[in-house]
Amino acid sequence: MSVQVSVLGTTALAGSDGPVAIAARKRRALLAALALDLGAVVSADRLVDLMWGAVAPPGAFGTLHSYVSGLRRLLEPGLEPRARPTILLTSDAGYRLALPRGAVDATVFVDEVRARHRVLDPLASQLTTGPDGRWPRRAEVEEQVDRLEQALRTWRGTPYADLTDHPDVLAERTALEGLRTTASDDLALGLLALGEHATVLALTEQATTRDPLRERGWSLHALALARAGRQAEALDAIRRLRSILDDELGLDPGQEVRDLESAILRQDEAVLTGWLPPSRPGEAEAPPVASLPAPTPMRASTQPPVSRAASSELGEWPLVGRQRERDAIAQLLTAASQGRPGALRIVGEAGAGKSRLVDWAVAEAISRGMTAAVGTCSADDGAPPLWPWRQLLARLDVPTPPELSHEHGADGAAAERAFATHDAIAGALREAAADRGLLVVLDDVHWADTPTLRCLAHVVASLEPGVRVAVVATRRPVAPAGSDLAELDAALARHRARTLELEGLASSEAHDLVTSILGEELDASAVEEWRDRTDGNPFFLVELARLAGHDGRVDGEVPASVQAVVRHRLGDLPEPVRELLLLAAALGRRHPPLLLARVADLDPDALLDRLEPAQEAGIIHSRNGILAFDHALTRDAVLAMTTPNRVARAHARIARALESAPPAAAGGAERAFDLAHHWLAAGPLYAASAWPAAKAAGALAADDFANVEAADLFQAALDAHAVDPSGTALERYDLLLQFNETAARAGMWREAMAAVSAAVALARSLGDPVRVAGAVAALTRYSVWTPMEYGVVDHELIEDLRATLAQLEPHDSAERCTVMLALAAQLYYLPGSDAEVEALVDEGMALARRLAEPSVLAWAARTAYIALWRSRSLDRRRALAAEEVEAARASGDPAAEAVALAGMAGAALEAGDRSTWETASRAALDIARRRRLSFVEFAVRFVELGLASLRGGDASADAAALLTMTGVRMSIPATEYIELGIAYVLAGWDPVGARTLVDGALALDPDAEDDITRTPILQLLAVVGDRPQLERLLPKAPLPAEDWSQSLDLAILAFASATAGDAELSRRVADALAPVAGRMAVAGIASVQGPIDCFLAMALSGAGDRAAASAAADRGEAMAREWGFTSFLDRFAEQRRQLGF
Repeated sequence: MSVQVSVLGTTALAGSDGPVAIAARKRRALLAALALDLGAVVSADRLVDLMWGAVAPPGAFGTLHSYVSGLRRLLEPGLEPRARPTILLTSDAGYRLALPRGAVDATVFVDEVRARHRVLDPLASQLTTGPDGRWPRRAEVEEQVDRLEQALRTWRGTPYADLTDHPDVLAERTALEGLRTTASDDLALGLLALGEHATVLALTEQATTRDPLRERGWSLHALALARAGRQAEALDAIRRLRSILDDELGLDPGQEVRDLESAILRQDEAVLTGWLPPSRPGEAEAPPVASLPAPTPMRASTQPPVSRAASSELGEWPLVGRQRERDAIAQLLTAASQGRPGALRIVGEAGAGKSRLVDWAVAEAISRGMTAAVGTCSADDGAPPLWPWRQLLARLDVPTPPELSHEHGADGAAAERAFATHDAIAGALREAAADRGLLVVLDDVHWADTPTLRCLAHVVASLEPGVRVAVVATRRPVAPAGSDLAELDAALARHRARTLELEGLASSEAHDLVTSILGEELDASAVEEWRDRTDGNPFFLVELARLAGHDGRVDGEVPASVQAVVRHRLGDLPEPVRELLLLAAALGRRHPPLLLARVADLDPDALLDRLEPAQEAGIIHSRNGILAFDHALTRDAVLAMTTPNRVARAHARIARALESAPPAAAGGAERAFDLAHHWLAAGPLYAASAWPAAKAAGALAADDFANVEAADLFQAALDAHAVDPSGTALERYDLLLQFNETAARAGMWREAMAAVSAAVALARSLGDPVRVAGAVAALTRYSVWTPMEYGVVDHELIEDLRATLAQLEPHDSAERCTVMLALAAQLYYLPGSDAEVEALVDEGMALARRLAEPSVLAWAARTAYIALWRSRSLDRRRALAAEEVEAARASGDPAAEAVALAGMAGAALEAGDRSTWETASRAALDIARRRRLSFVEFAVRFVELGLASLRGGDASADAAALLTMTGVRMSIPATEYIELGIAYVLAGWDPVGARTLVDGALALDPDAEDDITRTPILQLLAVVGDRPQLERLLPKAPLPAEDWSQSLDLAILAFASATAGDAELSRRVADALAPVAGRMAVAGIASVQGPIDCFLAMALSGAGDRAAASAAADRGEAMAREWGFTSFLDRFAEQRRQLGF
């Protein structure tokens, strides 16, 4: 196994098959401690000191041994039980991590920086006298810069972050930070020598802010300013340094700074223009660097796209063939103009001609007297929510609905406008179509954000007879199952939208297309060869034809891909043009030329002149005041042919230009999203700018109720903050809680809980019990189910909560209430903790009531409900749910109210109270849909699926579809069992479906040992009457634990034991079910199986008490009739017949 250990941040481990999860904090600390003394034997005493510091628990040495055993299994998973380990070795003196230096990122970083420094250090003469004979060649500087950037990108946070502040750890962190500063200085020197002054400015601005007493940082900053033509600002920077040194230390700047100041004042050309000249055309590039992995942008978004004008002009190459598709579009337009609206999907790979077909549709609509408008979706994730709709409305000269304005309304009002926004857009389109009819096109919806896709579905759904609107959407072929795009497809299919799948051009069509591009006939065999190599993709064919025309002949060697074609065409362009094309590609496929001019620091006219060769080469064009690549693949090729480091630096230049632009020139929300995109794409070197930009964009997305996009942006902010040397713990704490809230609202529960755990650990490390309380409150604030994975006990979090509770003052406070009840909830799965949980809940709720703060009381009641989620506590939980609903309403938090209503509905279902269930669940769903609370909606939908199955008919299939759509992109406790759960509910008591499902389940879990899958397996075996399997498995099945699923688990055990004829087990199950008779068999707020009395009857029958069984069955059937469980009653009647009661 190839092992890689990362300690430049939170400890991470990777093997041959990818990352290896290390969940336990102390196990990560052990690996970091061993890596700190790589190759040396580390004693147990030293390991305990590094891992626990002065607060080591009494059993630390025994615990250390267990951590060693667990870590060894992670390092060598295939090691036989008695085999000798080869990586984590044990001796009498201690433990040794036997890995080479290249296996630990910290040692690789040290070696890389020292090696690069030896090469680049002579470039420091730029700051004093200019170039000299010791300078390396340009190609070598480029290589060293790339390697330095790659090395710097391996930093993910504080080195050895999982270890205590032991003196040796602090010393190593200081040494690594010093080398990191050296690497940053050398990188700046290299970039200055390459003439990339604007890129250096983004680095040095951060460096001088982070460490204002470092003279080298100021020198680099001043030189970059001077070479960028800002000499006054350069001299001002040196004056600021002189003032800081005098005020803080009473010192003057050193000789290097004084020499640089003198060179700027005397306009020394050697210093001000002394960088290496660009490579000559054809000069070999530096070989690719393979010693370090290529950097990956932390998170990328994009420049908002500009919609194509509705025009009768077709593009630069004609639409060839596609008669079937044109006929379908013509039929759609005819129907729409007659008041029969409709929708159509055009599906094809990149370059298949979707956009050309859209151009034809627009021209055809205009020729019929209709209005047409196109909204093009972004290729990345950074445009504001609903951006294509905003552009489309602007194209139609329709005023932007107030629901789309960030400035209109408070936070709560913005969320309330979720559906109103879609209605406003649909209404605007209907109004625009009233006089002439309207063609609406959403191009490239495979790049659309979630709100855009949902709005499209809503617009299509709102098309009623008489509305003169035709809708066309284009996308690429792949729509992954469960994705937002697949959800859109399902919605369009329900409204009978037709799908046109574009295939490659036929031979005759390919010949016509190539002829139209070249203006002359080409040998048919050559065209056929091109068609075979491209599968008839029109764009590929056009690119090949243009290449042939550019060369003036048909080359025998045909490029194998579009990238090869573009690379060939780029090779003939001057270096300044190629540099501009890189900046344009980093900006996006389309953008105003003024924006590119600002980034390139050029006059707009000079910019267009410089780009003229690229326009002649067919790479980029200017139309309607917009610069655009001829095709998205052309832009992709430009980026793909450039080293990742150069692309990242281009994004940094763009971000810096946007930041310096006047607000009116850059827009409001769009500017925030663009800044986040470009700073994030610039990579970790610009983390100090990236995370605030991502945070700001995330807040705007949250205001627009785009919770998924907001969570992604806050996660990107966290990633960037982790590698910002100036980032503080309090900043990270706030980011973690912001991410938690948006992730929880989006149903990303696992990610939300991980953020809470990290925030708690951070607050504990700061010794701040108030912030610990603030973090743990998020554990259950919007939790419909238990926040923990099934059966999981987080001992580290429990330890943190106990310690925090001991730190807090004993008087009444919201923090004490929060920690107390959060601890009660975390103890849920810990055996033997019932008495402590009861005491914590009693005291915590009493405290919350005394505080009389609605938001605190609502949270407390929710958390107490979760902590007490056992059958015996049903009455108390119902009272808590009622108290929670009232407090949530009083607090003015609709999301908390939805969660409270879901809890009230779940408890009512468990009690068999149909009226309360229906009232509360409808109210919860109403809020959840308006607020995009996926987690709440999913929980209620799951119950509705079970109820529909019990009632029978077609309702169960509809409920399953709704549930599946709701669960897209969610990550909730036991996520991996959701598909099984849906299939299990749908199979119900049907022997045919049950047989297929149980065979698959037993193949994965032959002994039904999984606590979650055991109950479905037993029920399915009972449904098919497989007594041999039941007799094999039932002796291994314990009576279920007293938790949220106990009543359902007991009910199924009653069914299985009666079917197997196990009288003793039936008797024990009947005794366990008796206290909950008269209720519904449920598993939390999810699965429901029917009245408990029916299952109690089976257990009593299996135990031989037929009279009691008959009475219980009658009671259960009465409840089933009350709930309308027609299908369940039919199946239960058959069970009564078979079991004879």
